[in-house]
Amino acid sequence: MTSDEISTIPKELWDYAEMPYGGLFGRSVIVRIVEEMIANHTGKYRIKDLSEIIGASENQIANILKVLLRLKLVKTENIDTRWPLYTINEKSKQAVALSLLALGVLDDRDGSNSMNAAIEHYYLDILERTFPYTFSLYSNYDAIQTYTHVKPSIQANNEINLLNSSIGCA
Repeated sequence: MTSDEISTIPKELWDYAEMPYGGLFGRSVIVRIVEEMIANHTGKYRIKDLSEIIGASENQIANILKVLLRLKLVKTENIDTRWPLYTINEKSKQAVALSLLALGVLDDRDGSNSMNAAIEHYYLDILERTFPYTFSLYSNYDAIQTYTHVKPSIQANNEINLLNSSIGCA
């Protein structure tokens, strides 16, 4: 971030402008590892790589990666069993949420709209393909409620009940 960009941020937030997630979680080693790996979600890291990037000992990095593996936020590619490659687990909902949080921090800071674009992409590429009936039904929920002025038909009631149960509102 340039000094011109920092000058547009209120002075009381300058210390947080360069911190992972805008300083929300501090600057601990685990936060910096997660931020690095989320920011470069296709990156593949060895313990030594992260040690150099983060500036922490290889032993500390290894211990933190064990925790992130247990949490299923990262996964390994054991091409070389002595020096595994670590990468973000793209199936992890936590990784998606952390990516959206990182984008939200940038959007709030810079006035951009990256998070909304990422949510739209996630919906169109992941959710709509995975749950097409549920989401098409959800988008028709208001129409079912609005255009059924009298008592809703049995089919409309069944669709509403299915929708509510699928999104946890039953």
